[in-house]
Amino acid sequence: MKSLKCAALGFLLLFSACTAGGNVESRTVESAAPINASPAVQIDHQAMEKYLYAADYPESISQVYTREIQTCLSSQGISNTPESELKLPEYISLRDLLKPKPLSIEQARNYGYIDKTSSNLKKEQETPILDEKVKIALYGDGSSKESYDSACVARSAANVFGSIELHDSFVNFPKRAYSYVKEVANDKSLDELNSLWSQCMKDKYGLEYEYPQNAGSQELAIQDASCRENVMYEEKYTAVINSYLTTFFEKEQGLLENVAQARKNAENKANNLQRK
Repeated sequence: MKSLKCAALGFLLLFSACTAGGNVESRTVESAAPINASPAVQIDHQAMEKYLYAADYPESISQVYTREIQTCLSSQGISNTPESELKLPEYISLRDLLKPKPLSIEQARNYGYIDKTSSNLKKEQETPILDEKVKIALYGDGSSKESYDSACVARSAANVFGSIELHDSFVNFPKRAYSYVKEVANDKSLDELNSLWSQCMKDKYGLEYEYPQNAGSQELAIQDASCRENVMYEEKYTAVINSYLTTFFEKEQGLLENVAQARKNAENKANNLQRK
């Protein structure tokens, strides 16, 4: 795994720079801009692993970011800030955002279609109501970009990642990747794969479905998962995802360099603090 991480980081650092925008603290993907991406002809079959390395940052980065914000707030006499305002956004699994959701035979037997095994699914959380003083300290008074840039979130982002722009690239990386990967839903190569799965369901169980399901009885989930395994559904589906991620890596060179630089800066910051 270590060699894969090194290869992934080296891959990201190969690219030349351009900037990427977005909301500073948003790793949500629903608002990802349409790209109309095409699958790559020559697929990088490690594309998903490279995405996972870039998107799933070590806990030390989150800890140093939280520490920076807490220090900034403490200097203004503020404590008891909601934990959600002090953390980096959670890692997003692109695969879990696509349909049909992954389904193994073991999962189907244990839980049916309810996925209780993944910790990577996005969790809907209520937005806490912030005290006005805390809100201004974190994000500025809303009057100008300068007000935001001098507030605790922006200052901490710049201190940890090297600049606000690098931080923005880092936290918006999954959303940008998803804007490519969501085109998987329209990929014609899935028609043949779904047909194979559908024929298996008909031959083995006498059931007629056009494509794998996301809900239903536990018995259906087990049958569904069994046919997915028979036709190697997940492996082939992942190959289609990789074809779009390959295009993402080819097209978003500047963003990838920014993400790599932001991660390197944050890891250096965390390592320096650990030595003190």
